Amino acid sequence: MYLDRDAMVHKVPDGVLLAEAALLNPLASAIEWSVLVPETRMGADVVVLGAGQRGLLCVAALREAGAGTIVVTGLRRDAHKLEVALKLGADRVVCVEDEDVFDAVSDATGGTMADVVIDVTPNATQPIVDAIRVVKRGGTIILAGVKWGKEVPGFVSDQLVIRHITMRGVQAASSDSFAMAMRVLERGRHPLHLLHSHSFPLDRAADAIRTLSGELDDGTPAISVTINPSMEVRA
Repeated sequence: MYLDRDAMVHKVPDGVLLAEAALLNPLASAIEWSVLVPETRMGADVVVLGAGQRGLLCVAALREAGAGTIVVTGLRRDAHKLEVALKLGADRVVCVEDEDVFDAVSDATGGTMADVVIDVTPNATQPIVDAIRVVKRGGTIILAGVKWGKEVPGFVSDQLVIRHITMRGVQAASSDSFAMAMRVLERGRHPLHLLHSHSFPLDRAADAIRTLSGELDDGTPAISVTINPSMEVRA
């Protein structure tokens, strides 16, 4: 193994399983994006747009930070991920193909809407419009999902001005959030094992990548896929 002289290395505490340690990077990002950057206060109502790995870990990070009502959105194909979101502590999950996001968030928050909205959906631009719809006056929107240069139909910048909305882009994580993520893993308060869907030995690394992309389907929906060099390899 080669380590750059400027590499950040964290010792994995005793008792933390490999599958959990593999979540350190996305968990650190979730803490950075959902808690540290928006300065999410205890009791704040938060909407997470997107139920992928980082979206689900945002739920754990927000619960760790003492957030109030947490709403997570996804598609019909994300049904299994939305179930995991509930088990991690989300109060309400929304299939955006079956429910209006504004109505669902209004119902979940008693009409007060969200203090913070985090968009972690890749490619899709509608979540940016939805974020502006569901954030309250003076609230904060965090953009973490890359749209690959797409324009955003329906985006009205005046809404940010009139309603005093803060919108910030984020990428990666800080050393502070990595340290916090390691402490979260060590304490073990959240059922993060629910995200771990597949493990592969080193000689099946290609299958691991194909499984994560959805190209290889064994019937178990992929969320977190790990490569474990100590697993028995095929003969």
